[in-house]
Amino acid sequence: MWGLVEHFMNALFPPLCRVCRCGLTPPFDASRVCDACLRKIRLLQPPYCPTCGRPVATDALSPRLKTCEGCPPTKIYFDMARAWLEYGGVTADLIKLLKFRYKKDILPMLVDFLLRAYEDQYKEISFDLIMPVPLHWMRLRYREFNQSELLATALGGTVGVDVELEALCRIRRTPPQAQQSRDKRYSNVRGAFDVVVPEAVHGKSILMVDDVYTTGTTVNECARVLKLAGASRVYILTIARAL
Repeated sequence: MWGLVEHFMNALFPPLCRVCRCGLTPPFDASRVCDACLRKIRLLQPPYCPTCGRPVATDALSPRLKTCEGCPPTKIYFDMARAWLEYGGVTADLIKLLKFRYKKDILPMLVDFLLRAYEDQYKEISFDLIMPVPLHWMRLRYREFNQSELLATALGGTVGVDVELEALCRIRRTPPQAQQSRDKRYSNVRGAFDVVVPEAVHGKSILMVDDVYTTGTTVNECARVLKLAGASRVYILTIARAL
């Protein structure tokens, strides 16, 4: 009965696309994003920087270090970073729907993007653990959820890799990285993380999951403390990355 009522109401008052606010045509899915907006999403195209995954011409790489201008400006502790989409436009709107407007029904679409990147770039690598980038407890209390944890948990369940949520903690509250200049992002997160259960990560190959790779300083700091605690390798996977 409720299905008939819902169908009738959707016919009278079609739901709106969450990005552009145009009326949607059936069939609707939970994400409620129109086809026109989906066509505006831009996939990252190879060749990639072998370190940070930024699309880059081969001759733009540092010949000795195999890095590019998109890599962290300090020593790099993670082994490789990859993403699926270019950050900006519709992609940024979708991520912000989850991150700042708490629209958790957009999560399956974002996890699908993450899964595509995983299967394209990491399918041949064996991981012991998947870990999210943690939030400070005060920010978690305010936001009520960590979008990186939702993404990591969903991905781990899909690919059959254990998800570790307790070993890595954010011990210092920092201003949002988006508010910092590129030069200040490194000092902003330096010492912000700690491994509180080192035995959980010792000798492990770890996949760190986050929503967006911007300068790489946050995930690089996570990788630094994980390797200090004995992690063997740390890889990074995000939905999108800034160019």
